[in-house]
Amino acid sequence: MRQQFSVPTLDQPAEISALIETLLQTEQRLAELTAGEVDTVSDHQGRTVMLRHAQTALRDSETFKQAAILDALPAMIALLNAQGDIVAVNASWRSFGAANGLLSRDNCVGDNYLDAYDVNSGNDASEASQVAAGIRSVLSGRSQRFSIEYPCHSPIVQRWFLLTVTPLSEERANGAVVMHLDLTAERLAAKSMAESDLRFRQMADHITDVFFLQSLDSTEIYYVSPAFEHIWGRSCASLYANPVSWTETIHPDDRHYALPQTRESGGAGFDYEYRIIRPDGEIRWIQTRGFPILDAAGEPYRTAGVCTDITERRQAADEVRRLNASLEQTVDERTAELQAANKELEAFDYSVSHDLRAPIRHVEGFSALLMEQYGDTLDAQGRDYLQRIRDAGNRMEQLVGDLLALSLISRCDMHRTKVDMSALVLVVLDELQKTEPERQIECVVMPGLSANVDRGQLQIVLENLLGNAWKFTGKRSGAKIEVGCHGTDAEPVFYVRDNGAGFDADYASRLFAPFQRLHKQSEFKGTGIGLATVRRIITRHGGKVWAEGSVDKGATFRFTLPL
Repeated sequence: MRQQFSVPTLDQPAEISALIETLLQTEQRLAELTAGEVDTVSDHQGRTVMLRHAQTALRDSETFKQAAILDALPAMIALLNAQGDIVAVNASWRSFGAANGLLSRDNCVGDNYLDAYDVNSGNDASEASQVAAGIRSVLSGRSQRFSIEYPCHSPIVQRWFLLTVTPLSEERANGAVVMHLDLTAERLAAKSMAESDLRFRQMADHITDVFFLQSLDSTEIYYVSPAFEHIWGRSCASLYANPVSWTETIHPDDRHYALPQTRESGGAGFDYEYRIIRPDGEIRWIQTRGFPILDAAGEPYRTAGVCTDITERRQAADEVRRLNASLEQTVDERTAELQAANKELEAFDYSVSHDLRAPIRHVEGFSALLMEQYGDTLDAQGRDYLQRIRDAGNRMEQLVGDLLALSLISRCDMHRTKVDMSALVLVVLDELQKTEPERQIECVVMPGLSANVDRGQLQIVLENLLGNAWKFTGKRSGAKIEVGCHGTDAEPVFYVRDNGAGFDADYASRLFAPFQRLHKQSEFKGTGIGLATVRRIITRHGGKVWAEGSVDKGATFRFTLPL
């Protein structure tokens, strides 16, 4: 049966005092019996009593634990009583105050927290009033939570905080917990991300290529740049609404290889070309390149890429292929024409060497017999006429020979070898000396001259150039011929120089044309084919030849022979 106690009234003070005295004496006696080493005692019925010093220690221990927990939190925390007075603050609150020059008596403990908001009359008065109302609502028990984000900037740093107010106890309105959480890092990161995103979008919006961000399987589109609308002829909104609609634009003949490229890439990236059909029926070529975006674990979770309109490039490539095919056909046709022309030229050479030379030989032969058998019966004028016939026949024979040699130059095979040009020059000069052993002429040949050429054709070049120098110095006393080289090892320039009759520089361009002569036949004999032969040989070797000179001051012929 539960024992009933009545609430003491004012007329029982003596009894209350007696009971308190008994309790004190009992606790003191228990402490003496346990020597202060026991926190609780029990009677034979198992009833337990905690001694007062143990109760005090327990309360102190719980308070310490709670304070340690609050000090470990990064947020700035203050505990308010029911009237809004600050009764305790944590370490973060104290550190913030010390770092920002907000030190006050006992770190604001004992101050009324609401006063700071009530007296605010500056630009933040409206927000301060809102905060004060929110705190009072929690303190009164009308609200279980109040929170607001607010800036707390200084001249040198920007900061943002989240203020949260919750009841100290859910059972009764006996105070509140005020917490200020620093959001600066998150806000700055979000701001940086927003600015970066804005820069990316501004860049993407003004680039003709299409930038996109999608899921690995292409079933979700997170971003596509406005160039999509220009190239595909469809709205970006339609692609966001139906991400796989782009597959409908792929040319039917290209879908079998284009679709698996992104769907089955497995985050490995891709690069392929395909055609699309715009709503207006126009066909365009697209190159799509994608690469995976990795998460924190290094695994691909999205795909970023770029689509480029390569229609003009493909059309240009097709045109190049068409032109190449046309060029190949043209080359084949020209080759056939050249082969036919060569055959005709061979036939002409045969005709010249046989059909034309035969009458010339007859003229020369019979004129020789006429001179031999009937020369005594002719007067001086008759013998002169006959001699002119013989000379003309000889010139014709020489001209036909030179023409045949010129035509053969372009058709004979070349065999390039390293040739000692200095030695070959001495051989040609020795042969020229044998034709006129009585001539006294100074010949200066630079030693060590060499070239990678066809030896036979180089000899023809030297025979013509040195032959001309020998011929045109025939009327010069103190005649001199020089052969040398200048320029660089990579691009040497060879020359043949003489101090003979020279030529008018205004007509230098005519020297290398067939049958073009700048001197009379009576002055210097020749057919006008030699320098044309020189130019053809030098050109065939990939070189150049040119002449310099002036009348009665000699001539210099220069030529190059690429290594």
